[in-house]
Amino acid sequence: MARMFIVNKLLKISSLPIAICLLSLFTLSACAQMADHFRNESFLTEWKSVESSTVLLNNEDELIPLKDLMPLNIASVNIGSAYASEFDSILNKYTRVHSFASALYNHDMLSFNDLNDDLKFYNTIIVQVTDQSLNDPRTIPLLLDLQINKSLIVSLSGDAGSLKLLENLNSAIIWSERKSAVSANFAAQLLFGGAASSARLNQAISGKYAMGSGFSTIPIRLKYTVPEELGINTAALSRIDDIAEEAIRQRATPSAVVLVVKDGKIIFNKAYGTRTYIDRTPTRITDIYDLASVTKISATTMAVMRLYEQGKLKLDTNV
Repeated sequence: MARMFIVNKLLKISSLPIAICLLSLFTLSACAQMADHFRNESFLTEWKSVESSTVLLNNEDELIPLKDLMPLNIASVNIGSAYASEFDSILNKYTRVHSFASALYNHDMLSFNDLNDDLKFYNTIIVQVTDQSLNDPRTIPLLLDLQINKSLIVSLSGDAGSLKLLENLNSAIIWSERKSAVSANFAAQLLFGGAASSARLNQAISGKYAMGSGFSTIPIRLKYTVPEELGINTAALSRIDDIAEEAIRQRATPSAVVLVVKDGKIIFNKAYGTRTYIDRTPTRITDIYDLASVTKISATTMAVMRLYEQGKLKLDTNV
């Protein structure tokens, strides 16, 4: 009786997922998985909004998406964005990018000369700015100077009117009105071709940035997303954790890195364990493994899976 009273109260004042968890007597783990699922659904909703409204400008030279990464020495500079960690995290999934924060150079309130000097060894500079930080008198002079002898890309978030301040900038601009982790994620993936651009300005900002301005791109690399984009509930992948942790517990391996890719989209990427039984350094998703003699198994297995998926191989065919 007391339990039903509490549940009835929760149905009135709490979110539906919590009430469902109580009514079904789910475990805490199941509740967490449900929360992850709803969070991912929310992520996808915002992603679609960001994707349809983020505009790529000044891309006549087709710098974006970045193509040949080998000769690039890339720096990411944050000037005033609250979502630089998300932005830089995504950038580093594609290649090594060094991060700089303008806040560390506030000892000089007249210019970013020291920051500019620290960027001299990089040939490609990505600058994350907001409409507010463009009003910092040090910002635009830095951008104008960087575009002279660097490949400069500006990721701008905030009011569209701030584009007027970039009239003299010829470098590529990714503009989004939204300031959020999702918009930062999208901009970072757009840079490397994990996401595509098709949106146009829906208003005239200036003579240079007229209504309808914008460039289109196509995906050229894998996209990082959530399982729900492919119709897969995140909870369905929880078994991966169990398998990896069981393998480590049984000392079949000291560590593992699991990557799940479907239809050109990465929906799961996680590291488990430590580098060796002696070296207790936690494994990272960027660690490189020497597969040695297991290549015969791993390569053949994936090839057979692909051929089976394409209908070119039947598993019950006599050999």
